[in-house]
Order: sequence, then structure tokens, then C-alpha cells
Amino acid sequence: MKENNVACDVISFGDPYMDKRDLFEALIRSADKDGNCNVCHVPPESSVPEALSRSQIIIPRRVGGGSGSAPPSTQNKMPIEICVKAPPRSHATVTDANTDCPFCQRVLLTLLEKKLPYRTHLIDLDNKPEWFAEANPDGLLPLIRFDDEKWVSNSDVIVEMIEKKYPEPPLETPPYYAYLALKILPKLLAFLKNKNDDTQQALVFELMELEHHLSEYGGPYVNGKDITAVDLSLAPKLYHLVEACKENNEWNIPKKFTKVLNYNKLLFNRTSFKKTKPSPESVNEGWRQRLRMEPKVKDGAKG
Repeated sequence: MKENNVACDVISFGDPYMDKRDLFEALIRSADKDGNCNVCHVPPESSVPEALSRSQIIIPRRVGGGSGSAPPSTQNKMPIEICVKAPPRSHATVTDANTDCPFCQRVLLTLLEKKLPYRTHLIDLDNKPEWFAEANPDGLLPLIRFDDEKWVSNSDVIVEMIEKKYPEPPLETPPYYAYLALKILPKLLAFLKNKNDDTQQALVFELMELEHHLSEYGGPYVNGKDITAVDLSLAPKLYHLVEACKENNEWNIPKKFTKVLNYNKLLFNRTSFKKTKPSPESVNEGWRQRLRMEPKVKDGAKG
């Protein structure tokens, strides 16, 4: 494995190390090359297929990260560590290990498009790990750390930091495009809570602005032929809109918005999106949970 630079995972059922620390460290030393081996921790009740599914999210190492519940200091170091919201657990069919938080997915998309290696920590906000609570008392997600620097929250700040630290390939978007579909999530929330002509029209207006821009400037992306940060911000929001409306209100994006529909298809078919997208069940369970409480949809909200 070492000579062939094969990505390798050790799957641990239950407590991150228990009495197996020496065994895991020996396995990592024997297979590791350039950070290509990690321990993937899964709940003790997980089936073998579920465990294998979880481990797959950290292969290949060159363009992704792994998930784990142990403190960052106890795991094999990666240049970038990111904490994201774990998917909801209460829905029986939810088995995927991708975050249902659109702000967290935005950062993961940015890292993948930059082809940066990273480690993911899935954080259950109802049962936060002790190390996470100590490092981040406010419990805000996403949360990122570069090369043992301080933890930083807020997806806007994080994406800007990534662009400055790793400028290639460039993803910076002209600031005057930042307004596009800026209110999709608040409008979606209002629509899901109370479907009526006013809330539907407000949501349609956001899509109309995006349709007009894509028609006026040619696309296929917001800033032209190349994907940029604004596209990576819109992709998770549009995915939530499609899945949540289809499930809860049996409403779809109007067919007249041909540019938006093609834009969605383009975004959702990107490799980075396929690797990070939550299941439709995860998205809808997340919205159901938000609607049962006073929601905080804005970036940086707890839970």
C-alpha cells in the first residue's frame, strides 16, 4: 500500500480508541503516505455496509476528508479540519453521512473545487463532543481550522480565508453578484411554514432574478463559463428548495425558468456536489425539525 500510495481506512466500531490505540497507530504507520490513512469511527450499532459507506467519504484523500468523533489532537493531522452539522438521526431512512446544512456544504464544495485535502468532523448538535464545546462555546457551524490555527466560524469568512490562502484555482466572484438569490432560504422557510400566494410569489421572485441574470449574462454560471464562489453558495440552497418544496408542498420550480433549471442540473451534476449532497430524506427531516421550533436559518445559527 505504501509503495502504491493507496488510500486506506481503519474502521473503529464504538469508542474512538478503547483498548485498540496501539493497533490503530501501528496500522496507520504501516500504510500511511502523505496522509492517506485515517481511522473512521462509527457507532457500535452500525452495520458493516453503513460503516463502509461512512469510510468512503474520506476517499480519495487528495480531494476530501474523513469524519470522526475524536478530538482533532488524537487523530492523524490534516492541513485543514472542518466541523459540520451531522445529518438528522431521527428519520429511520437517513443513513448518509453528509451534512444537511447548506452553509456547511458550501464550505465543503469550496474545498473540493480547490482540490484541498481536509478532515471532516460531523457534529451532533444535540450531543456535542466535549472538545468541540470547549473549542467553540457558541456551537456555531461550519467551523474550520488551518494548520493548527484558531478555529473560525461563519461560511462567508471561511470561504474568503480559503480563497486568500489557496488562490488556485480562483473562485472569487465579483461582489456585485452577491445579491443573487440571497434570500432563498428565508423565503423557502416562509413558504414551508405557510403556503399561500404571497409566500409563493416571494420565492418565485428570487428565482426570477436568477433567471434574468443567467439569461442576460449568458451563463452557464453566474460569472460566465467558470464556476465561482457564488455558485457554490447557491447550489446547496437551490437543492434544499427543490427537495423541500417537492416533499412538503408538492411545488416545483416553474418550467418557464429554463435557465435556472439548467443551472441546477449543471450544479447538481458536478463531482463536488455529488460527493457532499445530503439525501432528500436528510434535507426534509432537517426542515421538519426546524419548523417544529423557532427556526434560525441564517448563517451561523445554532442547530
